[in-house]
Amino acid sequence: VAREAQLRERDRQLQRQNEQLSALNRINDTIREIGRTIVRAETREEIDRAVCERLTDGDRFSFAWIGSVDPANERLEPRAWAGDEQGYLDCQPFAVGASDTEPSGQAAATDTVSLETNVAAGLRDEPWRTEALRRDFTSVLSIPLVYNDLSHGVLSVYADSKDAFDETARAVLAELGETIASALSALERKN
Repeated sequence: VAREAQLRERDRQLQRQNEQLSALNRINDTIREIGRTIVRAETREEIDRAVCERLTDGDRFSFAWIGSVDPANERLEPRAWAGDEQGYLDCQPFAVGASDTEPSGQAAATDTVSLETNVAAGLRDEPWRTEALRRDFTSVLSIPLVYNDLSHGVLSVYADSKDAFDETARAVLAELGETIASALSALERKN
């Protein structure tokens, strides 16, 4: 009986590992597609659009957008988006601030990755959470697009499940942010 319990536990563990590997393979495939597109892109708009579209092509992420900081009013202004947006970008101002703001604003303010694993937690504390949950956005990861201390905005990715961004996904998407920022810098130098 003890041996069978060990075997069942080992099977469950192997199944979890296989699911994690499958998810990692899907993310890596998406990142490779984005990389190929970035290399061929000739405009900032092409890069922005391709990144958002590729991230939302599968069923893992519901919505993605890239925004730039408007220095006049310290808000993020959307440049490109894809997925099931449902009016989220129009429903609120995306203030730039280190705390009490949507993760996109936090990432823009701090130039660090901002993660919200459970949007429902603290629902009454911050108005953006209600708007996100109305659209079934349960997890949010926002990545600053920074290369050589030059900011190119923020990439935000939304998922419809809690804890959708495990450590590997966060690391891979953070690296993608660096790649996007590098490509945007190279494009600016070229132009």
